[in-house]
Amino acid sequence: MNGLELDLLTSRSQQPQYLVRLADGSIEEANDAFLQLFGYQRDQLGVLLEQVLFEKPFFSATESEADRWVHCKAQNGDSFMMEKMSVQMQRDDQLYSVVTLWDTKMQEKVLNRLRLSEQIFATALDGIIVTDNQGIIQYVNPAFIQITGYETEELLGMTLRILKSGKHDDSFYQQMWDKLATEGRWNGEIWNRRKSGEVSPEWLAISSIRDPQGNILMFTAMFRDLSERYRYEQQIKHQALHDPLTGLPNRRYFHEKLSAAIKAANRQGKSFALIYLDLDGFKQVNDSLGHEAGDQVLRVTAERLLHCVGEHGDCFRMGGDEFAVLLQTEQEDAMVLAQNIAGFILNDVRQPIGIAEQTATVGTSIGIALFPQDGQDEETILTTADHRMYAAKRGGRNRIVSEGND
Repeated sequence: MNGLELDLLTSRSQQPQYLVRLADGSIEEANDAFLQLFGYQRDQLGVLLEQVLFEKPFFSATESEADRWVHCKAQNGDSFMMEKMSVQMQRDDQLYSVVTLWDTKMQEKVLNRLRLSEQIFATALDGIIVTDNQGIIQYVNPAFIQITGYETEELLGMTLRILKSGKHDDSFYQQMWDKLATEGRWNGEIWNRRKSGEVSPEWLAISSIRDPQGNILMFTAMFRDLSERYRYEQQIKHQALHDPLTGLPNRRYFHEKLSAAIKAANRQGKSFALIYLDLDGFKQVNDSLGHEAGDQVLRVTAERLLHCVGEHGDCFRMGGDEFAVLLQTEQEDAMVLAQNIAGFILNDVRQPIGIAEQTATVGTSIGIALFPQDGQDEETILTTADHRMYAAKRGGRNRIVSEGND
């Protein structure tokens, strides 16, 4: 198991998590919270299939949302609802998903309870507002004060417009109020602005309370702060797309950025450059000084690449001692920029690296390819840059090849 999986599937996590192989749906690893929730033993992992965990998946209103609500089934037959979040990753040429399940019990209770007692209002962990039938705020609970940073006196007599973040257009709010008028409730994710000016994600659930004749008397709104969950989600995405040793974007992220660069270049009629490089003498460092020294060389090389490239592009660790640089520039002659930066890289990488009381020195062989001159799709331009990098090695190493030899 790699460092990413160890970080995600830790027995200390309070959220149930598991690693599922997408090819056959088998759950290969899970944390203690998952095993306790579903009642399985660790020796059942590997043969346990994800499909047995869920009775009837219910997707969010928009299919583009990353999360979905699922009806779960424990080994003993107990059923419960959870929110499911998945992030894909690749290991040994196999696709996996790291899945996190979020408890929704409190949210379900708040959504189903329209008339809450004053005690529940005051002690609820979620922010709660009561308004009149015109949306004028009549009551806020302590949790809402803590979430938003406003004082009670600042909110009473105001409307929910005081929280508008600017991230949603008028049609978003119109659809919300239309659904409240027709169905009596609305729930979904929304971005609101706190008193400090910070914009944060929240889960909002609004219900209308009506008299026997069907006239709206008031609205109750429940707010759940999703900031921690969003930070956690971003952390997972970062780990899935970045190399844990150097911190650089990894091969998967490279292919996403290369695809985007090709689309942008085609749309704008521009060019971009791809620099592909491999360290010379890296194996000797590993063999003579050890793998820890080799890791230090890779980390320092990554820092030097970032320094050389600056704001001109993005650096990636492709695996082993291979790196790539995508240069997107407004300059008409992208090759000139690529050759200049490659020259800086060539010089910086071969500077000695101090390791404990010893010194390691490596060089680099560099291949450069241009889009669209050297390839009009991902595979072709990457292959061209790779071939030119190996041509630089054959030519004596520590050099740049930017044409021919492909």
